[in-house]
Amino acid sequence: MRFVWKPPPHWSDPTNRRELDAGRASLEFLVAGVVLFIPLVLLTVSLWGLQQAALATDAAARHGVRVFTQHTALSSAVPGTQRAISDALEAFTIDHDVAVSLRCRPTSGCLDPGSWVEITVVADVPLGAIPLIPAALPVSVPITGVASAQVSDYRGDP
Repeated sequence: MRFVWKPPPHWSDPTNRRELDAGRASLEFLVAGVVLFIPLVLLTVSLWGLQQAALATDAAARHGVRVFTQHTALSSAVPGTQRAISDALEAFTIDHDVAVSLRCRPTSGCLDPGSWVEITVVADVPLGAIPLIPAALPVSVPITGVASAQVSDYRGDP
């Protein structure tokens, strides 16, 4: 006697295949959706924060350098610049650690007509809760905004 293996009838019958697969598509969709959707949302939120910080640092540097170059004295230029930078960062709801640096060329006269002023704003942006990174390792990305302007001969004039 010879034994010949035959697959179960439900495998070979196309009408039975539909009955066997009933309900599995929704389960597969849910599992695949959750596995793909949650990392995608985390990535989107992280990228959103980075983009917001990039726009905020650029705007803060730009507004800071514009305010600085309009003043005629350092005693009024520095507080006005600090206020302009903090207002720009608040408009974008940035409350991260921010470092601001000011550089003048030539270094002897920051507000002399024709001199160049450069303001750099650096914000450390935390990437949020990434599941694979332990909470003890805070991950942040420095985002930099730089703006420069030349001090006008006509600054301070109405």
